Amino acid sequence: MKLDKLTVKSQELLQSAHDMAQRSGNQAIEPVHFLKALIEDDQGIVFSILKKIGVQKDALKKDIQAGVEKLVTVSGGSNIYLSQAGKQVLDQSFLEAQKMKDQYVSLEHILLTLTTIKGEAFNILKQNGVTREVILTVLKDIRGN
Repeated sequence: MKLDKLTVKSQELLQSAHDMAQRSGNQAIEPVHFLKALIEDDQGIVFSILKKIGVQKDALKKDIQAGVEKLVTVSGGSNIYLSQAGKQVLDQSFLEAQKMKDQYVSLEHILLTLTTIKGEAFNILKQNGVTREVILTVLKDIRGN
C-alpha cells in the first residue's frame, strides 16, 4: 500500500477515521470509521453521490453512529491501528482506482470498496440503498466516463 498514491482528501479521510476511532475508544480503525469520515464533508464528491442516489443523510448518519457504537471499546490504549478489514478496504480501493484508470485513490474509490466488503459498513450502505451499481451509475454521470 503506497500512501503517496492517496489523494489529499483520502489522506485526510484516514486521519479523520483514526481520530474518530481514538475518540470512540476503539483500538482499531474499521471500515465503519471510514464511512463515518466519508459522510462528514457536506461539500465533497461523496455527498454529491449520496444526494443523487437520494439517500436520507440524517438516517445514514444515525445508522453509522450505531455501527460505531457496536465496536469494542478499550480504555487507556493510545495505539490505534488499522484493522484487517480496514486494510482490506484500502487495498481494494487501490484496485478500484486501477480499474477506473485513475492514478490516485480518491474518496469515490473508498466508497465503492465499502459497498463490496461484507461487514457493518457494507450493511449500513445496503440498507440505505447505496450499492456499487448505483454508485457507478452516478459516477458515470458526474465524471462522464
